[in-house]
Amino acid sequence: MKDLSSDQKRKLIIALKVAQSNKNTIIKQINKFHDLFFAFLLDNSEGQGKKLNFELLQEIKSKINDAKIIIAGGIEPENLKGIALWLNPYGVDASSSLESEKGVKDPIKIKKFLNEINNLKDLECER
Repeated sequence: MKDLSSDQKRKLIIALKVAQSNKNTIIKQINKFHDLFFAFLLDNSEGQGKKLNFELLQEIKSKINDAKIIIAGGIEPENLKGIALWLNPYGVDASSSLESEKGVKDPIKIKKFLNEINNLKDLECER
């Protein structure tokens, strides 16, 4: 990381594997480096679609400084609304949950996901 300019770092998203056992370390890392990087991706599934613990993520998010947070792990159309309401992330990574099999994106799942995103935008406009 020392070889990267601060301009280059501001374009990077740092992925962090999240667990109950390392939450304090994650909080310290994000607070220490929040102004150096573009965003932090919090994940515990590593492409396995394992759902994140909402309470754990909410606790981490409540204890960090102004950092952009991207949520990954078991993101599906059915839980997008909850993620938006509970965590209000900068973004989500839904890559593996949009596959019909490993490495093969499913157009029906993608369409359903995008429809749910549009429904969330409609909700936001109503506020």
